[in-house]
Amino acid sequence: MHDTKTVKRYLTEFFSEGAKKSNEYKIGVELEHFVVERGTLKSVGYFTEMGVGQILRDLLPRFPVSYFEGEKVLGLASTDYSITLEPGSQLEISINPQENIRRIDEIYSSFRETIDDILEENDYVLTTYGYLPKSSIFDLLLLPKKRYAYMDRNFSKTGTMGVNMMRGTASCQVSIDYFNETDFVRKIRCAYLLSPILSYMTSNTPIFEGNRNTNLLLRTHIWRNTDKARTGIIPGLFSDNFGYERYADYVLNAPAIFQSINGEYRETSVSALEAMCEADDLAEATELYISLMFPDVRLKQYIEIRVADSMRIEKALGYAALIKGLFFNITELEDLFKKEHCNENSILSSQNNLMRNNPFVYGQHVNKFIDKLAKIANYYLCDYERIYLRDFLGMGE
Repeated sequence: MHDTKTVKRYLTEFFSEGAKKSNEYKIGVELEHFVVERGTLKSVGYFTEMGVGQILRDLLPRFPVSYFEGEKVLGLASTDYSITLEPGSQLEISINPQENIRRIDEIYSSFRETIDDILEENDYVLTTYGYLPKSSIFDLLLLPKKRYAYMDRNFSKTGTMGVNMMRGTASCQVSIDYFNETDFVRKIRCAYLLSPILSYMTSNTPIFEGNRNTNLLLRTHIWRNTDKARTGIIPGLFSDNFGYERYADYVLNAPAIFQSINGEYRETSVSALEAMCEADDLAEATELYISLMFPDVRLKQYIEIRVADSMRIEKALGYAALIKGLFFNITELEDLFKKEHCNENSILSSQNNLMRNNPFVYGQHVNKFIDKLAKIANYYLCDYERIYLRDFLGMGE
């Protein structure tokens, strides 16, 4: 048992310990895929004879680390990346943080060389869209993971689109380092201010449940309607006292959904704070409850920007290059936003405009804002990274 002060202090210090040295600036990329039949684009589930579960089993000999729940293999890892599954059997590659985009490109190519032959044997391919390209969420069984079953039940009570989020969405997430608490605050605020524009730039969902999609921020719309206690904009983001401690409060005030008791997950109605006070292992509980928060920009021991749809690797690399270039000089990025726009309402208003095909954000046309972002990023990237950026900005889906 732990008292509340100990838990809050532990979580706050966890975030503080994530700060990197100023010469260790790295970029991490997580890219989610749908495994689909080559001819029909219908999704391949986990449980079928040659489903995603069997694909992971076939990959086992090629990886030094594997993760199981019972007898079901749910993840694999090497020194450079890990493969995990999202609730609807979306296959995610998480590439360990790297100093340059070219190395991320090389690691992803290695991943594809490892898995593509198994996919080809079964006439499967990996696709990258923001939402299921052909199948419906109602065609898919949930991954055999207890935490996903508990989350699924919780989201059925907290919103209307949790089922879509868990089974139907796929994303591209980019993570950046922070160097101290002040740097963290500046970067997460800028990431939030950028979030409507980044969502717009990476929108890649032509089909939603069998119909043509016209909402360019569909991912944002789905998350808004999943669970307001753990999604969207972090409360108090622009307050004077925002920092590690306020983010810790955000995590601890959320419902726990479930907790680990005697090594097993069980549903619960207590808060994350209460669950952590009862936890045997604070480190394990910390990892669990920060992973159960899904704001548009999330703090772990790095800042994770979570607003982009999944996209082809060429475009994902360019998107990562954009993020890298933009956050190289935080002062120049901050100067893009007028003081009167640095608030939650301005972010929400910009999101709403783009959802309604109104192209104005923060008082100007979104394309003008994108031009400014491109110039900043281009200036701070090296020559070969500028090629990735250029391809991203000029590439259509």
